[in-house]
Order: sequence, then C-alpha cells, then structure tokens
Amino acid sequence: MLKEDTKGVSQMSEIMEEFLNEMMAEERATMRQELAEAKAEAVEAKEKAVEAKARELSIKSALRMIMGGKLTLEEIAEYTNLPLDDVKEYAALTVRT
Repeated sequence: MLKEDTKGVSQMSEIMEEFLNEMMAEERATMRQELAEAKAEAVEAKEKAVEAKARELSIKSALRMIMGGKLTLEEIAEYTNLPLDDVKEYAALTVRT
C-alpha cells in the first residue's frame, strides 16, 4: 500500500500531480481550440457583414446612376460590380415608382 509509508505517500503525490498536470494540459488545449474556433467565426461574420455593406452601397450607387439616366445598364453593372440582371431589375423597379 502506497499510503502506508513516506516513500509511498511521495510516489502517490507524484502520480496525482502528474495526473493533474495532464488534465490541465488537456483543458488548456481544449480552451485554445475553442478560442481559435470562436475567432474564426468572428472573422467570418465580420467578412460577411463587410460584403453585405459593400453590396448595399453598390445597389445604392446603381440606383443613383439609373436615376441619373446618363449611363447604360451595362455600364452601371460594370461600375458597381453587380450582375447585369440585378441592375435591369433595379431599373425596372425604378421606372415603376
């Protein structure tokens, strides 16, 4: 029995310390992984928000260009990086209103 003498108690303490160190290392690794995943999700969400805002601004620009009436729909699509079909749809909606 390890608990019955000083050497045994010392060995048991070392075993427990080793076990706890391993558990803590595993927990730290798990926490690092979770943090990395959370950061990646935050970056992805930010990129999506930036893309959505850029599209919104492109649509607003396209609508102003359509209302200005000086550019072709093809030019507007090119300048705003919007699909021509989308620009045609915006133009059709603008005419109706």
